[in-house]
Amino acid sequence: MKQKIFIDFGIGNNFNKSIKAKSLQDYYTIAIDKRRYNEYNEYKTFVDQYIIGDWREEYDIPLADEWICTSCFEHISPNEVESSIQGIIKKVKPRSQGKFFVDLTDHKGGFKHYDGWKHPWSYLNTIKHDEWYKIFRKYFLFDFEKYYLIKNNELLPSGIQLLNVKVKNENNLR
Repeated sequence: MKQKIFIDFGIGNNFNKSIKAKSLQDYYTIAIDKRRYNEYNEYKTFVDQYIIGDWREEYDIPLADEWICTSCFEHISPNEVESSIQGIIKKVKPRSQGKFFVDLTDHKGGFKHYDGWKHPWSYLNTIKHDEWYKIFRKYFLFDFEKYYLIKNNELLPSGIQLLNVKVKNENNLR
């Protein structure tokens, strides 16, 4: 395939912007998610291939030149995080570039899930920003940004973004 390939892993926030932008740049676009979202219907003209399933599974798809995974990893249980990362790595080219965003909040403007509160419609893990950094650094090279929220006059990390993400390999570790 001569077209560049873009994969959206998990159809998180900004699905509409990322997939539409890449489609308009003539990328072949693939979206992989465990469930079908209503938002997908509005943007399906920009998606060349839509897979309802777990990105850890094997699919007959081309490897990505560029990829994104936003607002998904906070919904993955800690014992499935590394296999989820490996699932992404198996679907991207060695020299591909990607982006991650992990929302560290309870999705209601606070951090109640760290105190045992259960989100009404979705699982939220309690992995903190410094742990996420270590986990992702095992597999990738990236630029790291933290986002903050002021709660009770305290500045707390509310999200992390990994930009210019590249899979580690023996060539880029020297």
